[in-house]
Amino acid sequence: MASFLIIRASGEQDLLFSEEPTIRIGRLPQNEIRLDDPSVSRRHATFAHFGGHPILTDQESRNGTFVNGTRISSAALSRGDIIGIGAARIIYDPPLKGTVHSAGEEDAAETLIAPPPSGGPVQAASPPTELLETIADIARRSGTDRPLEELLNSILTLCVEKTGAERASIMLLNDAGQLVPCACHSTIPSSDPFAMSTTMARRAMADNRPHVIRVAAGSAGLDLSDSLCGLKTRSAICAPLASGESTIGVFFLDTTRHERHFGEVDLLFFSTLCALISEKISHYRLSEIAIEKRRLDAELRTATDIQAHLFPAEIPAIAGYDLSVHVHPCREMGGDYFDVFAVGGTFVVTIADVVGKGIGAAMLMSNLQAMVRSLAQQFSEPSLLLEKINADLISRVGEGRFITCFLMTLNPRNHRIRYANAGHNQPLLHRSSGGMLSLEVSGIPLGILDDSRYEAYETKLEDGDVLLLYSDGITECRGATDELFGEERLKALLDGASSSDTEDIRNAVFDAVDAFRQDEPYADDMALVVIKRR
Repeated sequence: MASFLIIRASGEQDLLFSEEPTIRIGRLPQNEIRLDDPSVSRRHATFAHFGGHPILTDQESRNGTFVNGTRISSAALSRGDIIGIGAARIIYDPPLKGTVHSAGEEDAAETLIAPPPSGGPVQAASPPTELLETIADIARRSGTDRPLEELLNSILTLCVEKTGAERASIMLLNDAGQLVPCACHSTIPSSDPFAMSTTMARRAMADNRPHVIRVAAGSAGLDLSDSLCGLKTRSAICAPLASGESTIGVFFLDTTRHERHFGEVDLLFFSTLCALISEKISHYRLSEIAIEKRRLDAELRTATDIQAHLFPAEIPAIAGYDLSVHVHPCREMGGDYFDVFAVGGTFVVTIADVVGKGIGAAMLMSNLQAMVRSLAQQFSEPSLLLEKINADLISRVGEGRFITCFLMTLNPRNHRIRYANAGHNQPLLHRSSGGMLSLEVSGIPLGILDDSRYEAYETKLEDGDVLLLYSDGITECRGATDELFGEERLKALLDGASSSDTEDIRNAVFDAVDAFRQDEPYADDMALVVIKRR
């Protein structure tokens, strides 16, 4: 006969015993388990046996059915599972089948039951009604907004008081898979509250069910840990804590009292209790993750705002020229960079791409921006400026990081540009007289070799000429068929739009990339600088 402990939002508890093949749960009066709660659907869920397995099925309810904190459409139930429907919690208990190992079982070095010690009667477990009341009390405590450690310590204290145990502890698995202390309570003076049998803990986690020891300490053939033997442990229970399909730790308690031996009722109690504790720990961890995510999101928004202010708030006006620029990071922050600023009577124009994406690339990009602006006041020759930046960067970028960078100076009086390239995409120059050429000069990216040298080249911009500086996020954008956008498409687009103003050319490039990309996600940052001589 299965039983269901129903804990309503008001704290009222009902215990239902039923041998019915199907148990209906919902708001209607004809349901076997009726929950008068507006968040519960009229026919919310059903419980039935299929193939010998107890199955809980959600009946397409509005607010969902949960088992141990996880929303389900259908799920097999185990002893102690907590069903969440609306504000109510229902604890499932199947018919007992005997979960304590017997003395003749193989491979049960720490879960054998030895004959009880002579010299006095064995104390019975706490009455089931008292344990159910304890479960209900713990469920109410779990619903309060208390720090996790304080809540767990109060639960352990209550367990020791109600079960006759002398020590109780909770150990959680860390990222390395090791059990580490979380909470404990002990009434034994000078004992280690976290001493436990690691073999017993491993078996409980591997079997995903509680294990019990009922022995006279030091009995022959029993492989108790030294710590438990030293404490003269007479009886112990170790139960796994699970979140979904993952084990997150163990609950352990024991006693040295000759007259107290844990049994079937205790196993049921601790199975149910572990489900409650596991649910609380999982919710607490999810809450911590949510809080940490909000903190990181706030920091990321601040960093994104700071990075946005590193780009020129306004592009300086250059007599006789139109300029249009745009950067599109594939994440909140990116490593693509451009800058346009005046030094004396000339203008420095640069575009760069820090290898990688995200915060790391953005931090290196901000470093580059500061160096370009600072060193450009001292060195007007683009090739020498790149060499000085490289020498400064080499000790900062870290192994595996580098920066591609194209840097040029524009003299609006004679319309000549001088430029050098540190491994960046070669800019495209569309001549108004017809024809397209790449500024085919390149060198080693910044941050790779400490003695890199760069060559400077020079050309003149004629009336109507268009110069396009871009990052590889544009040409290496992938479409739905995994084809690259490519330089040829960019050249054809520039050739067709060269008579337009720079803003229209810029928009045409990004519209074409978006159309080519279709619904594929952005894989890299994209930067574009368009310069046209009027």
